[in-house]
Amino acid sequence: MAQELAGSLRIWSWVVAGINIASFIALLVITLTVLTPVPVPLWVDFGGVISSIGSYPLSGTLLPFPLITGLFHVAQALNIFDYYRYALIKGVTTHRWVEYGITNSLISVSIFALSGVGNILLLVGSVLVNISMQYFGYLHERANSNRQKTLSILWWGFVPWLWLWFIPLTYYFVQASSLPTYVGVAIIGSFVLSIVFTLPLFWRYTTDQSELYANYMVERNYLILSVTAKLFLDWTVVIGVLLQ
Repeated sequence: MAQELAGSLRIWSWVVAGINIASFIALLVITLTVLTPVPVPLWVDFGGVISSIGSYPLSGTLLPFPLITGLFHVAQALNIFDYYRYALIKGVTTHRWVEYGITNSLISVSIFALSGVGNILLLVGSVLVNISMQYFGYLHERANSNRQKTLSILWWGFVPWLWLWFIPLTYYFVQASSLPTYVGVAIIGSFVLSIVFTLPLFWRYTTDQSELYANYMVERNYLILSVTAKLFLDWTVVIGVLLQ
């Protein structure tokens, strides 16, 4: 059974890697040829004194994460991380949380930027808070892979998650009427998907399925959720900008 499940994960990894890399190539071509650049103003705020420090193109944080995810999935399909033993037998996939620490940091900065947050301190904070959130996810997975069966670590992971979403959602709702429709779709949709990302961990905690099959389902579902969340954000913004 283990070999069959490993073979299935290998197929899923190749498919999702191909989708991510193809998406990156298509997005890169569109960005370089027909897309109107979306500048993100950056500033620092010291005691109410706001100083501009320039801007960066939104594509700078939107473009990289499908490629990064795709390369991680190629590596796991090739079993570079000893993926199938850790994913199926041990039930803890360290490199997945490393990848989320990188890619979701880019997503967090993009969400903050879309909502109007250009304060460089808040943007840096979003990266640090996201990394801490992913670390809680890793700790939860490691604890439950050792049959401790606890949700306490996962609940603590919601503390950085709340901060990570409270700020951009507040910024967005304050000025929603003046923002393009695609911005709201991208932000609210990503918010919903971020909640869905916890479901595989809750499911593995509650299921009475065999550990091997439960670990397989978590990995497969995260492959699907990962490509869905990344393509949703990128293509929502790109199509929204093109239709303006």
